[in-house]
Amino acid sequence: MRKGGNNYADDLYDDDYYEDDYEEEDYDLEEEIEKPKNTKPQKKSNKAYENYPSQKPNPKTNQNQNQNQNKNQNQNQIQNQNQNKTQNQNQNISIPKKTEKILSPSELNTLQYPKIDYTKKVEKDETERTDINIVIIGHVDSGKSTLIGHLLYLLKEISEKDIQNIKKQNKKSGKSQINYAWAADEREDERERGVTVDISYKNFKTKTKNIFAMDAPGHRDFIPNMITGTSLADAAILVIDSGKNSFDAGFFKNGQTKEHVILAKTLGVKQIICAVNKLELFNWSKERFDFIKNQLSSFLINVGFEENNIFFVPISALNGEGLIEHVKDHCNWYDGPCLIEAIDNLNNPLNENEAPVRFIINDSGNNSINGMNGITIFGKLECGMIFEKTDYLILPNNIKVKIKSINVNKEKSDFVNCGQQAELLLNLDKNTNEEIKQGSILCSVDYPVPYVNLFKSQIKTLDIKCPISIGQKLFLHLQGQKVQVTIKKILKIHNEDNSVEKKNTIFIPKNFYADVVLECENKIWVELFKNIKNLGRIALRAEGVTMAVGFVEEFL
Repeated sequence: MRKGGNNYADDLYDDDYYEDDYEEEDYDLEEEIEKPKNTKPQKKSNKAYENYPSQKPNPKTNQNQNQNQNKNQNQNQIQNQNQNKTQNQNQNISIPKKTEKILSPSELNTLQYPKIDYTKKVEKDETERTDINIVIIGHVDSGKSTLIGHLLYLLKEISEKDIQNIKKQNKKSGKSQINYAWAADEREDERERGVTVDISYKNFKTKTKNIFAMDAPGHRDFIPNMITGTSLADAAILVIDSGKNSFDAGFFKNGQTKEHVILAKTLGVKQIICAVNKLELFNWSKERFDFIKNQLSSFLINVGFEENNIFFVPISALNGEGLIEHVKDHCNWYDGPCLIEAIDNLNNPLNENEAPVRFIINDSGNNSINGMNGITIFGKLECGMIFEKTDYLILPNNIKVKIKSINVNKEKSDFVNCGQQAELLLNLDKNTNEEIKQGSILCSVDYPVPYVNLFKSQIKTLDIKCPISIGQKLFLHLQGQKVQVTIKKILKIHNEDNSVEKKNTIFIPKNFYADVVLECENKIWVELFKNIKNLGRIALRAEGVTMAVGFVEEFL
């Protein structure tokens, strides 16, 4: 393994993205039913047995009777199916086939989830570390993978065997110094090209926290993968290359520094550590550090980060300075925390501990955990708690599963706490693995996630070259899901201070807020922002550019 409303069900250097788009197939019951074949006229039965069928039944007579019964049953099924089709055509919100109850949009919009007390099943250990998910973001070649790799090495989270293996491979590549980025970039193509393509998942500990770290790709072609990882994060480490040309490329020239920050804030990240990297190239200059800090601080606050949730740390990821110890000899002007201390000082995330279960699936496969083999899924629990030997539902496939075994922090556990990333072993046949895709969700059987294709959203356009217009098709990204959407209506637009407001306009200029109606090509699972914030945040992209960000307000 690498790296509220409801519609009820039974219940990331290439030019293109690397995501699978798949569509639901239409299901027609009439095509599935084999109609009875015409039978020959019956011969008259033997008069001797005409009044005694129990003594010597006529096989042909029984066969015809059975066929007539089957025909009547099939016709009833077809009639019922046609009635269901007609009803479903009149509803914008539906769910997978095995539906026990369907709620209307108005019912979904007013539905409130109950508060569920999971603590009765678990003895709380007050000495336990707090779990926090951190994504490492920033412009390409800023040193993200080198940072996480060297940090893991200094924390002794990488085995000596793995270190020797990396050194051996570095030597074959003609490099005399160990490439710490290889501790994070484990794929062969990433090592050959020196580019992070997909999210890399790593764990380490501080004094008070268990850290689930996700190294995100920096190149613009892999933004979809970056979105997948960032959607799981509680906080971010923004790695900044302090070199003049490099900093300018990432920050001033439409680089990924700005886009990563905007996406992180949109996807729910509230705290950000700015690791000012490669400062050794400027002899640890305070002036250079302050220049970068002033430029970024203003931008981060403008995006929406609170000043007390923004932190700046001078580091050298390559030399390992400023990571787990203070830079003693070069940086007397800095009296703040080193990187590991800054991470440990982060506020604990506020999780949806009492909401119905929502587990975002990022990967699946045939694996072995805790001595058992089978289908496993890997992801983050956004809401509730998950327990062994309990039934859950996977959407959009509508697969009912039971949890056989759980791994958290690579260790066996009886449960998963809200906010933790975990690997779950399911009681499924191996062939079912093909149905569970990245972006699927495991949820409560009693309170499944809504499954919709039409909703009202509030969005904010970014610094885009062309306005967004009615009828325009974009790609919507939500927690690993990617689906094409159409701007069906623009209900209202306004600027930040509401000094300009227009209703029923045909386009949205850059840096404007808008209430829009979005129609998805295929149905997706989504929550109302008011119910579960992290599952109601969306990003709209087109031609490799993030056009707008926002959240879901109402189902239609």
